[in-house]
Amino acid sequence: MPLYIVHCLDRKDALAKRKQHYEEHRAYVGTASAKRITVIMSGPLVHENNDSAGSCYLMEAPDIATVKAFNAGDPFSVNGVFDAVQIHQYLRRAP
Repeated sequence: MPLYIVHCLDRKDALAKRKQHYEEHRAYVGTASAKRITVIMSGPLVHENNDSAGSCYLMEAPDIATVKAFNAGDPFSVNGVFDAVQIHQYLRRAP
């Protein structure tokens, strides 16, 4: 299956919302396999001062539509944590 990078940047004022919806977000990411997605890696993006800047995921899925639909249902997306989301197919070239 193809790989996808999901690159999400937080709104400038999103820290309180991120904290408020974090547990719901983590539980949602845990449902990925039921939606035919394998989360290979995921984690927060941080500024130099370690404040949250966004999220990044490497996912394996049947197609980009599946990844887009999954991201659209993420509590961080639903509750306005993210300012911008980019999803790209990733072509792995090296181990």
